[in-house]
Amino acid sequence: MKEILEILCGIIVLIFAFYYYYKLKFDFWKKHGIPGPKPIIYFGTAKDIILQKKIPLEYYKEIYDEYKHASLVGFFIKTKPILMINDPALIKDVLITDSMIFTDRGIPYSKKAEPIMDTLFWTKGEESLHLKAKLSPLFTPSKLKSMLSLLIQRSEAFKNWLDNSLLLKNKYINCNELTEKLTADYSSVCLLNYDIKSFQDKEIEVCKYVKRFNKGDSWKYILKQLLPDKVINNKLCDLISYYLFDADLMQFCIRFGMDIVNYRKKHNISKYDYINILEEFKKNKKSTEKEMLDQYFVTELFMLFLAAFDTSAKTICNALYELALNHTIQNRLREEIRNTCIKCNGEITFDDINMMFYLDAVCKETIRKYPIVDVIMRQASSAYTFRNSQLTVPKGQIVNIPVHGIHFDPDIYPKPEIYDPERFIGEAARFRQSMHFIPFGYGPRNCLGERFGLLQFKMGLITFLRNYKFDVCEQTPRKLKYISAVLIQQPNDIYLKITKIE
Repeated sequence: MKEILEILCGIIVLIFAFYYYYKLKFDFWKKHGIPGPKPIIYFGTAKDIILQKKIPLEYYKEIYDEYKHASLVGFFIKTKPILMINDPALIKDVLITDSMIFTDRGIPYSKKAEPIMDTLFWTKGEESLHLKAKLSPLFTPSKLKSMLSLLIQRSEAFKNWLDNSLLLKNKYINCNELTEKLTADYSSVCLLNYDIKSFQDKEIEVCKYVKRFNKGDSWKYILKQLLPDKVINNKLCDLISYYLFDADLMQFCIRFGMDIVNYRKKHNISKYDYINILEEFKKNKKSTEKEMLDQYFVTELFMLFLAAFDTSAKTICNALYELALNHTIQNRLREEIRNTCIKCNGEITFDDINMMFYLDAVCKETIRKYPIVDVIMRQASSAYTFRNSQLTVPKGQIVNIPVHGIHFDPDIYPKPEIYDPERFIGEAARFRQSMHFIPFGYGPRNCLGERFGLLQFKMGLITFLRNYKFDVCEQTPRKLKYISAVLIQQPNDIYLKITKIE
């Protein structure tokens, strides 16, 4: 009887200890007077995304919609306090004014279990800024101008393949796969000086592995989400790295990287580009293990290629979907493209593209309605006090900028579900807060390839609308559904009817 009482007392003490531990953790925002959703034990406020009942896009938007009138909102991913910033002035402070305090993204990962995450997008501090500084000259206006001739050549090759192969065999076209082929070719030729041979009817291998990386395994995702961050960030995670590690994906990255290196050697390509910079950076990286350096090289290469082609492919695909639903917009854009081509005698230039104001508005409205990321995350490298508030956050605090929530706020963008490029023309665009349109971020850790991505998008739309008409068909979804993804929210397949313009 005594032993049973001791066990019961132990259980009661344990329950109280757990309760007290979580109460201390979950009182964090309450103590600072920051509003937010109510947390529950272990999951915090994120139960639905941890168990994959909701995708992050839905989760973050719900928080923004409920608390959008608060400058700062506090919530919890498990026991970790996260701060959402809604005030455009405070967003500007984090991304621009005090950006050197918020250089890191604060996304936990294990280098051993997830080596593919140890790249520019996720790495911390000086190393990421140094690599970005080395790569930035590849995307200057003069470099982009030199890339345009390649994009025009590849667009013509794409058109010939589409006319003589795909359109002859298919009544309706999967636009996800179609735009992937185009931008994979653009990115490989312009950034890697490598012909990926994407203009073929079957799915190219790299696209298959990009989808695999983006989608991930549900059980691995849930396992990682259930692990405390302290486990992910230290050597304890190495014990379960075998279960999290995707060996097949890593082998593909190695093969992909070596194919590019061998191709360049065979064709004597010595042009100073991304590959050369990566090789130089690899030599200077502090590691004595050749295997680790080679792994770094191929994963960085794969992730750059993924970010360059996959984001542009999805944006072009989303634009074509909206243009198929909105023929007035499609016809107006085609007219602008035709008039520009007539003025330049078919020899379109970089300046000509920049002068297409309606094309630019279509581009921005597409990115507004379909932003590549739901939120921008930053981590404080030191304690930080937000202006006009009593809140000082500690070193390591994660802050979250709700891109999707802002882009769908009816107070900022009336009737946000409607696709309307006029939002980015004239006074509507001129008087809008700059921090209310942030698809690429701002500051030192903004999107490195923003200008190249926009050029790909615009050249892709010029190629499509100059030569083809787009309509919905019985397989076209009336509303896009999204699935959870590691890096980019993936729309389900979009089928459209494509008619060649004679």
